[in-house]
Amino acid sequence: MALRNYDSARKTAAALRSALQLQEPWLPVVDVIEFMLPQVLDGFEYEVVGLDELPDQHALTYPRQRRLIIREDVYNGACDNNPRDRFTLAHEFGHLFLHQGIQARKDEKSMKDMINNCEVEANVFGMELLMPSPIALETGTPTLLAHLCGASRSIAIRQWIAVRSSS
Repeated sequence: MALRNYDSARKTAAALRSALQLQEPWLPVVDVIEFMLPQVLDGFEYEVVGLDELPDQHALTYPRQRRLIIREDVYNGACDNNPRDRFTLAHEFGHLFLHQGIQARKDEKSMKDMINNCEVEANVFGMELLMPSPIALETGTPTLLAHLCGASRSIAIRQWIAVRSSS
């Protein structure tokens, strides 16, 4: 499977919002994990683990297994609507939906390029899922977008600029 382009990542995020029947700007990320993803992603499972089990990452996704491992502090942060943790989970959803068919590369440079591309795609997906393009276009400032959608200001700035440069 070829890596998806960024426009495709945005479209996939919009399609997920539609499949989950999410009309409001605010994405209920914890509800998505606990109740919604199992409805639209057959075989989806998640696990919340301690910092000692995932010390170097906030979350880890196994797209082929449709499995998400979330560090406990990140999960709790998302429950408390921490913008960074909300984005982390939206980013991981991107891996679930975009990277199920990605194959490992034989040489190190190709592998690094593929990983970097996958991370950028997951970021694009996460931004679109948290802050849909139509809402970002209608919102007057990145600060307002961040507040409206529960995102960090830095991610909101990136989305706000991205949707304006592509429209």
